[in-house]
Amino acid sequence: MTIGPHQALVDALADRLQRSVTVEDHTLGLVAYSKNYGDADAARVWSLLNRRSRPDDVYYAELRTAVHPTRVAENLELELYARLCVPIRDHDMLLGFIWLIDRHHTLTEAQIADTVETAGALGAMLYQRLVVSDSQDSFAEYLLDQLLSTDLDRRAAASAEITARGLIENDAYVGVVRAVVGGAIADAAVVPAAVQRACRQLPPRMVMTRTTARSTTVLLARGSDVSKAVDMFADTVRAALTPAVPSVRIGVSGIGQNLAHAATAARQADIAMSVAPGDRAVARWDELGPYRLIGQLPTDLVSNELIPQGVFRLLRSNDAGELITTAEMFLDRAGDKQDAAKLLGIHRSTMYYRLDRIESITELDLSDGGDRLLLHLAIKLWRCGPSLDSSD
Repeated sequence: MTIGPHQALVDALADRLQRSVTVEDHTLGLVAYSKNYGDADAARVWSLLNRRSRPDDVYYAELRTAVHPTRVAENLELELYARLCVPIRDHDMLLGFIWLIDRHHTLTEAQIADTVETAGALGAMLYQRLVVSDSQDSFAEYLLDQLLSTDLDRRAAASAEITARGLIENDAYVGVVRAVVGGAIADAAVVPAAVQRACRQLPPRMVMTRTTARSTTVLLARGSDVSKAVDMFADTVRAALTPAVPSVRIGVSGIGQNLAHAATAARQADIAMSVAPGDRAVARWDELGPYRLIGQLPTDLVSNELIPQGVFRLLRSNDAGELITTAEMFLDRAGDKQDAAKLLGIHRSTMYYRLDRIESITELDLSDGGDRLLLHLAIKLWRCGPSLDSSD
């Protein structure tokens, strides 16, 4: 096995210090580590097995701003010994950390200075790797952007380039995941880090991403059915973002054959995301039912000015929530009053009373197919769109 330059620096430092050394990137992902010198704790073992440290173990939020060597106190509940964290920086960027377990504070100033010097050398290497990676990622993002464009010629050219470069196999099954976060975000790296962690669980030549501080578009592909990988990716990103951002919506496309399906899949994921049933939900195209079509309509179709006035009166009535739920269930069950009442957990007489109220307020005839279609569409569109103004 060839030893890379990062590993050589880590092994040399560990040999000089005669203690275990771990290097992680700015997201706490493992970069390199030395052999064990008998000073390892359970937290280090966990980080090596999982290829990253747990942020709460090492006070990650505070360490992100560290410029000089910083001590992390012992926490026996977490089985974490006291350690020294030396930030790795280059070009005014935080690129990673060197970790030295120092339970009894026996590191000398000379040893700390040696570690700082090694951090400088590692910083230059990590920065160069970042530049190369950013260049490659930028071109891959450009190709993905072209692949998902509305221009057929651009799509074809991007597909050919992606295949030629071996980024993804053209004859693979493909799916797309889209995620957008809302509200104030304290750390612009949260979304990219979540996507990166999810990508690390996948084999090479299976994923392409286009990610910003607030959103991501992810194309996944493989020679066999990719649906499980797509679902796992969406769930992994949701789990990572849920505690870190105010809100997040995630849409998952259907699965199609070859890269020609990618643009359609991206549109499907967008529609699924737009009609997600709530914050922090994952909406899947294959489970949308009528929202596959409804989600393609402009949300401003349902507005104070354009919505039929009878339906508008229902939407802003005092008992709108109860009546809308009843109407929607009745219409979803194709007008089967008994079935709808059972699913709502109400007596049939209550069901009849509510339907009479709905007809009275809307001035619609629920025995008429056209009126039922109008009310059904209006409710579904209303669920997709912004809240209506209740003023006259």
